[in-house]
Amino acid sequence: MNDTLWPQGSWGYRLGYAVAKVKSKAEDQMLTPREVADLKNLDFFQEELSFDMWRDALMPTLELYPTLYGDTFIATDFVVPSKAPWPERAWGIKLGYIVKSINSNLIFRAEMEDDKQKLKEIGYEWDLLFGKWSKELLPGLCLYKAKFGHCDIPSWWVVPTNDESWPKALRGYNLGKQVVRVRRDGRQNADVADVLTELSALGFKFNAFESNFVDRVLPALEMYAKIYGDTHVPQGFIVPSKSPWPQPSWGTKLGHTVRNIRNRHQHAEQVELYREHLEKIGFVWSIYKSTAATKRDIVDPSLEVYKKINGGSAEIPRSFVVPADDSRYPDIAKSFELGAWLAHYNKRTIGLLPFQTHDGRKKTVSTNSKLRHPCTKRNLSPHAEQYWKDVLLCSFQVYAKLHDSCKDMIDNFVVPHEEPYPQSAWGLNLGLRLRHLRHGIRYANEIAKYKDELEKLGVLLDGDADAGVKYREVR
Repeated sequence: MNDTLWPQGSWGYRLGYAVAKVKSKAEDQMLTPREVADLKNLDFFQEELSFDMWRDALMPTLELYPTLYGDTFIATDFVVPSKAPWPERAWGIKLGYIVKSINSNLIFRAEMEDDKQKLKEIGYEWDLLFGKWSKELLPGLCLYKAKFGHCDIPSWWVVPTNDESWPKALRGYNLGKQVVRVRRDGRQNADVADVLTELSALGFKFNAFESNFVDRVLPALEMYAKIYGDTHVPQGFIVPSKSPWPQPSWGTKLGHTVRNIRNRHQHAEQVELYREHLEKIGFVWSIYKSTAATKRDIVDPSLEVYKKINGGSAEIPRSFVVPADDSRYPDIAKSFELGAWLAHYNKRTIGLLPFQTHDGRKKTVSTNSKLRHPCTKRNLSPHAEQYWKDVLLCSFQVYAKLHDSCKDMIDNFVVPHEEPYPQSAWGLNLGLRLRHLRHGIRYANEIAKYKDELEKLGVLLDGDADAGVKYREVR
């Protein structure tokens, strides 16, 4: 450190290392009497000296300075005047140099710990006060929340390098990765503790599950109850990517989440924490408590109504959903995916011969006949249709517009966290969905309904749709 305040002969001397070595020798009683006497004259052995100096001289001086000069900018050459109202113990102290050293060498870190908040309130902006997270993480979180309404940032998310709405200093910053680090370090970490007040003001949650629950699930449930008058969310329900649904919730698989909450497979800790809030919006805890209860309270009464309307021998299609506006069905069954539930129930039924179940009767068709007659087109359920159009198809359309076609999309392409892609698709592995479509592994009904559109976009190539049919027939 080539600093004129230090003797030139000491420049570059490892003083901290030397002090540590001397302390070690003192503990082992390896210092000579003369060395001990010289060090005592320097107050070397007074462990609390730095704390006394901070408490009696530096902190009072730092509090007084802005009241006399109107700001917190202390010039490097500022020396405390040897007169009132300055604290007598601080007279002659090179305060400007000490402040510079605080910022560059992080001295007095432990001594100022209890006064950090007070120094912030006075107006000092030292890095040591705010910690390493103040320069990039906090501004990044503030802007992210302003844009997207929450701080539940995916671990892979990076500030776009080509988005001018972000400051240049933040572009390319791996914000998602740093959020993971902050959550892992926890509130007790010294660097995190420096920005706790600011994080709390942003609504930042250290538990990622709590963040997802508070920022996405709870607001979506509130809106669902407001729109439909209850919280009987169908299992396949996905939050629409449009108003009046809260933007942070767009694309959330609310039906799946609600089912897991009721089965205590997800968000158990958050549910207990926010139980009173859930009960206030009318959340029903036991609607899907067990298969038997669901069958007794929802399925059987709905079947009875369906048979009355459509005839006693009428079969219920897999895509049938109990109409939300049909008063003939029980209130608890509104929007219940009855057809899908029965299909799954028949598959799991124990103690019945294959031909005695709804699905079993279908399986009596010979394999040869099945091969001669490919799978017939079935209508998509309302929620599957919504997910397909708002999330998957829309993402393929955007990709094709940006790249001329989806033909050469890589297998692991992930939807960027930015427009023009729909927010509900951000972070989605679109390349994997493309592979499933081309190989016919999933989305049979969607392929049948949107084949021409998919071929036009380059999602399906020559022979892909036929290969998908053959794959399903062999299965």
